[in-house]
Amino acid sequence: MKKIHGDTKNRVLGLCMLIATLFGPAVAKADVVLDWNVIAVNTAVTNRQNPFAQARYAAIVQLAVFESVNAITGEYHPYLGTIVAPPGASPEAAAIQAAYRALSTYFPASASTNLDAERANSLASIPDGPAKINGIATGEAAALAMIALRANDGSSPPQFKIPGPPVPGEWQATPSCPFVNGVAVGIAYQWQNITPFGISSVTEYLLEPPPVLTSHEYAKTYNEGDDGGKHRQHRATTRSRECRALLCRGLANSGLQSGRPAGCAGAVAFSDRKCSCAGPSEHGDE
Repeated sequence: MKKIHGDTKNRVLGLCMLIATLFGPAVAKADVVLDWNVIAVNTAVTNRQNPFAQARYAAIVQLAVFESVNAITGEYHPYLGTIVAPPGASPEAAAIQAAYRALSTYFPASASTNLDAERANSLASIPDGPAKINGIATGEAAALAMIALRANDGSSPPQFKIPGPPVPGEWQATPSCPFVNGVAVGIAYQWQNITPFGISSVTEYLLEPPPVLTSHEYAKTYNEGDDGGKHRQHRATTRSRECRALLCRGLANSGLQSGRPAGCAGAVAFSDRKCSCAGPSEHGDE
């Protein structure tokens, strides 16, 4: 992997500081930041955004929140570096306004139905005065700057992947794919060209292409995977039982199970996926 230099390093550092803002001891109250993270997720889902778009909107919202709070506290390297906050501005007010402005810009229909009320409720806990006013102004500036930065980031207009001929190595549509001009297509094909948030270019980190289907390397890799899967199938039932036993004992010892089999069964449903990291489940799922 190539070494990170210059602006790339700064952007990655900014993203790391964003994580610290979300999950570490920050000046802005954690509940304000996390509350608006939940609001952002729910807003994107309500507006029927696909997972690609949800991730993009979430990144923009939380980077705006980070930039506004950091402009006030100055604790971390900024992501944008263009936001100037008045002394004494409220980081809580800044976080609220940054998230609100970003979401209401992308989802104006949700502003009147939900976002306006959420903003009012959040800001009501902050005393009126210059700190609140300046915090709101800082959050507004950060959100608008992030929106402007991502205005032409390659996320639109939508492009679709048209399936190739039905031969090995060619992507094929599945029943859940949408139809465009009577053809089932893959969505978000333009995402391959979107501007990254934390690195200068994805080309620095692309993997080598897969081996040619007719090559010895492909056949060798395929056979190894096929043989390994058959061997894992025989070990799956024993492994699953061991996982269940260990989990149930752990729950009982910790007091979480409360002696109820249902508590263990519910947790085991989750543990099956954990166990599958080492091999398939009883049902043969990877």
